[in-house]
Amino acid sequence: MGKAALIAVVAFATMSTLYMNSSKRGMLRASEGVANHQYATLARSAAVNGVNLAKQALAESFTSQSFKGEFDRTEYAVAIQVAGNRAKVVSAATITNATGEESTYRIAAEFLSLSGELSPTPNFARYALVTDETLNLGGSIVTEVFVQGEEGAELNANMHSNASLHINGDKVHVEGYGTYMDNASANPARALQGSFQPNYVAREGDTCYRASTEVAIPAFDSAAYVQQLQENGVTVHEISGDYMLDGTLDLGDRENPTVYHVTGNLTATGNSVVNGYGMFIVDGAIDVSGNLEVGTSGYGGPDESSLALYSGGGVEINGTIDVAAQIYTGGSVALSGNPNIYGSIAAKGSASLQGSPKIYYRSSSPALTQNWQKREKTIKLAAYNER
Repeated sequence: MGKAALIAVVAFATMSTLYMNSSKRGMLRASEGVANHQYATLARSAAVNGVNLAKQALAESFTSQSFKGEFDRTEYAVAIQVAGNRAKVVSAATITNATGEESTYRIAAEFLSLSGELSPTPNFARYALVTDETLNLGGSIVTEVFVQGEEGAELNANMHSNASLHINGDKVHVEGYGTYMDNASANPARALQGSFQPNYVAREGDTCYRASTEVAIPAFDSAAYVQQLQENGVTVHEISGDYMLDGTLDLGDRENPTVYHVTGNLTATGNSVVNGYGMFIVDGAIDVSGNLEVGTSGYGGPDESSLALYSGGGVEINGTIDVAAQIYTGGSVALSGNPNIYGSIAAKGSASLQGSPKIYYRSSSPALTQNWQKREKTIKLAAYNER
């Protein structure tokens, strides 16, 4: 073999070796690329799983939180930051790739918390007056349906006692049915049936009769109410000690009513006007001896109460005044003088009506009974980004 041929053979062998090494390196890089892509896919899947779990967690409790987990042998970490009805979610999954380097896949998402439909009001909130104990009606008492029009024609200002019902005198006029669980009496006797004259005839027979089942009236529990309202996305403002309602007070709307938790007693002795929707949860007693009126509720739907007064220690309303509210007490309720109540009354204790009180029944608002009912939330995706 000549020198030139030998050089050619050596060069060819060298080039072949270089080509083979280059080919191997290319195949290795390609293999690493495929492997890294697979690792990236695993990391993305883990990050997506973190976002899905975050959405589920927000549906259960719309609060800031963080957690870690593992999906398909890939670790991920999730951080949720809540502000108002918005929640920012960052889900990051980290994995060691084929080249020994850590690779992180990150997903940022934003969710909105939207309130679901309001639940119907509890059964006890659908009476003009309902008590767990004895109901005493004396004096010149009038209870009428305040709601006008077609809806009002299908409503009654019903009264009920889970114990006994007693009427003293023949000046009681209830535009609804009277029901009780134990016994009923009247003086004169004719007043028992004559006092109840339904606006809407829902049944044949007596207008005052023994009911087949009790009306469940809950015990007062302000801590449970506050917790339930917060879970429903309603902000509760704490007031330590006693509180006096006076002047004009602007509250929230039907979707987001303003709620105050008063640890003492609530009094309203002057002339108060309340605009918007609001609720007062009062650990102590409520004493109203001055006008408490509703201005503009801001709601254009069917007529309903826009103010709720809930007391743990009893409710007293006295004087020639107007009071517009749906009222509930874990104690007893006493009406005297000449008050006009535009709303409804529910008492865990007894109820005593003396003088010339008038209850103009207005339907309770489901926006103001959320302390007894869970409001379902809808979680909606508002923004999404992967990198």
